[in-house]
Amino acid sequence: MAPKTTSSTKAGNVVAGAAFTSPQDGTVLARIGRASVGRLEVHLGDWILSHGTAFVYKQVIDAKSKTSTLYLLTNRHVVTGILRLYELFLDTLGQSQKLTDVTAGLNFTLGENTYSISTVRTPRGEFFKDRASQSDHLDFAFFQITNDSVEQLEFFSVPDTWDAQQGSTVFAVGYPHEMDLSISDGIISHIYDDNPAVPEHKWGIQHNILINGGNSGGPTITPFGHVIGIATWGNPNAVGLEFSLNLQYILEYCKDPAQLEEVQVDKVIERLKNRAQEEFTYGT
Repeated sequence: MAPKTTSSTKAGNVVAGAAFTSPQDGTVLARIGRASVGRLEVHLGDWILSHGTAFVYKQVIDAKSKTSTLYLLTNRHVVTGILRLYELFLDTLGQSQKLTDVTAGLNFTLGENTYSISTVRTPRGEFFKDRASQSDHLDFAFFQITNDSVEQLEFFSVPDTWDAQQGSTVFAVGYPHEMDLSISDGIISHIYDDNPAVPEHKWGIQHNILINGGNSGGPTITPFGHVIGIATWGNPNAVGLEFSLNLQYILEYCKDPAQLEEVQVDKVIERLKNRAQEEFTYGT
């Protein structure tokens, strides 16, 4: 593995992700996945409404405060799972005519620690769109967590460029269905550019690693430890026709901060409660 290095910024020391000079087998990649790939859940009380995967792509250590900030990536459709709480609030009102005080929110679990996520960043204007209006190539979201540790985390690297191509071996790490962390391998079938013949394939890396429910938002990585994409969707009418979003295009898109917006999770949930109350009371 390449030596662990850091660079200094005003926010603290930026830790480099793991990168290898020679290809590694799945056991090494699985070890890194256990340290840096977690489960992202929408919950209502103890009930898990939906879940997906998220992964660390950067760590910044602040030696002065003895804390570190982890920056994570996932799919937008994983975090917009909180919008489904609206129907549950309506059901609750229909049964008891009052909304429960049970907490609802977005939780991220990494190892033995669970964090409540208060803010996510998504492509501007995409969060509240209905599914038919959303842009498939903008199905990504960012969030961050802070923990009381200055230990350098082992996570996959996000290179500026990578040499994976059609036929290259790739791995996917995530949390399918109700299972624990899982790793699978396959090959790249096709890499689509910014202007494909089928618009839905824009920024897509097509591969044959099966993407099951819960895998969404997980990293697609090379044997060298490089993250090249985010596992996003599979064709339900075919076998082995799966897609990850090309991370190079995503990072280029995000160089303009105006392309993203912050979404406050608690405010969204409160808005959904109010909307459900008005619908139940007035039938609006």
